[in-house]
Amino acid sequence: MWFDQTDYHINDKRYEIKEFVRLLNETPSPGDILSGSPLKYEKRILKFLIGKEYVEELPEGLKLHEARKRLVCALLGGRPTIHVQKLDIDFYFVKVLRIPEGVKFKTTEVSVSGSIGDLRLFLPIIHPESFPLKVLRVWVTDPSMLDIPEVRSAQELEIHFNDDSNYNKLHNLPNRTIRVVDYDMPQEAIIGLIDNWVDFGKDVGSTFTTECGPLNHLVSDVLKEAEEMFGGRKVELVEKDER
Repeated sequence: MWFDQTDYHINDKRYEIKEFVRLLNETPSPGDILSGSPLKYEKRILKFLIGKEYVEELPEGLKLHEARKRLVCALLGGRPTIHVQKLDIDFYFVKVLRIPEGVKFKTTEVSVSGSIGDLRLFLPIIHPESFPLKVLRVWVTDPSMLDIPEVRSAQELEIHFNDDSNYNKLHNLPNRTIRVVDYDMPQEAIIGLIDNWVDFGKDVGSTFTTECGPLNHLVSDVLKEAEEMFGGRKVELVEKDER
């Protein structure tokens, strides 16, 4: 299940309430004097869509946020626990996410993204039995988020940074698999992480991956320096190396 502030995706179907503006002609009343074409006015209407297909126009006078709340309540059917394979939340500029009161999503994989997408905001809607998660993807807006047990217990953790001051937080993460998506992650930060793991040890099978985008020459430089510094070797991998 994927949702953001405006629409909901369930089993590859998209459900949405959208606001449209319809231009209508004013109707002169008795006694009015009309010169030229009638004036137009805007009428705001709400429509319910599944995918790109228009389903129905909603009753006049219903507010947009009320309609969206009714929609998600209807989709979830009033059930207190919703089982989903993956819970994907996009949370950007709007600060209210319409969710039925008391609902809990039970899952093994969670992704929280967006400019204000702090995982801690959404813990009340994630069923406690979901933890520890198999996969967790987070956008780090506050480094203290990496200290909470729900993050540290995930088997596979993917982190999107937006502040280079957070790199030292990677040193003490106990997660077995860590993936960092940050095209600006400097060479020194990667070498520092490897150095820390060598000094303090990590469980056999632990992996660290960084996605550096198109800057392949920088990746080669990092690998070469790490190989020379730690006496390692470089291999071509299709799957994660757990040797």
